[in-house]
Amino acid sequence: PLVARRTRLAVAYGLDAVTTAEMDGLVTVVSDLMEEGGGHLVVVPVEREADLKTRRSLDDTARAVCAGLS
Repeated sequence: PLVARRTRLAVAYGLDAVTTAEMDGLVTVVSDLMEEGGGHLVVVPVEREADLKTRRSLDDTARAVCAGLS
C-alpha cells in the first residue's frame, strides 16, 4: 500500500512523497505519478540483508519504466 508522507528530502525540494514496500507495484506507482505530473519522491524501504537483490530489482523496474516511455 502507498503511504503519503513528507520526508526531509521531499520538503527540501518541494516534492510530494509516497512510500511503497511492494516491489511488484512499483512500475504502476511510478507510471501513475508520471501521469499526475509534477515532482514526486518514491520511498522504497529495504532491509540491509536484501540490499543487493533489492537494488537489482529497482534497476530492472527503472529500465522497464523507461522502456515504456519510448
